[in-house]
Amino acid sequence: KLLAFLEQHHMEQLYLVGDIIDGWRFKKSGHWPKSHSEVLHKIFEKVQDGVRVIFIPGNHDDDFRSLIGRNLNGIELHHETIHETVDGRRFWVVHGDLFDGAANVPKWLFHIGDFFNNALHLANDGYNGVRKKLGLSHKCLATHVKNNTKKAKKFKDRFARMIASKSEEKGVHGVICGHIHKAEKREIGGVKYLNTGDWVESCTAVVEHFSGRLEIVKWDHAEKTNPPALAAALAAAE
Repeated sequence: KLLAFLEQHHMEQLYLVGDIIDGWRFKKSGHWPKSHSEVLHKIFEKVQDGVRVIFIPGNHDDDFRSLIGRNLNGIELHHETIHETVDGRRFWVVHGDLFDGAANVPKWLFHIGDFFNNALHLANDGYNGVRKKLGLSHKCLATHVKNNTKKAKKFKDRFARMIASKSEEKGVHGVICGHIHKAEKREIGGVKYLNTGDWVESCTAVVEHFSGRLEIVKWDHAEKTNPPALAAALAAAE
């Protein structure tokens, strides 16, 4: 779906808001599917077509943070940046892992969480196989579990408020981030908070139309036959 989104949309700017390459999993398995290469090739095609591509590494592809400030075959690497919309509003663009309130816990705890997340996705295949036979629509088990537990909801709300507060200090109109896998658009204390979601569970992105309007799109290429041209698209993959 990410490949279809990139193929069918034309944009002036493309922001990769972190966790584009899951370095943690790659280091464990060394497995690199052909479909992943197709996505990367499409991104480089965008560069060749004149699209400005900005990559902001996240915690899963944090090895790229050592290359911040460099240009990789036309892709700019930044720790954070400011996106100015067509109508002149300024948005802080950052992955968000350093502001999630959990950065002080040991790294091994993150990996335990990652293990259980991967287990949920493996169970998801069988779960959706049964749903398909019953004529039911696809449903992400991981998203359902994480979005319907009290602690997860509390954590995500705390994350949004923390990063919105940091944005207010920067004097911007709002923040666009990723990291927590929950696409969302709301206002917190006068600051506009937008989360791109991801391309594993929700298949969502934040897009800017040429009017300056920011929108969260949930992509299903079967439903998008004539997608609009965009001033910018912002997405976190993971």
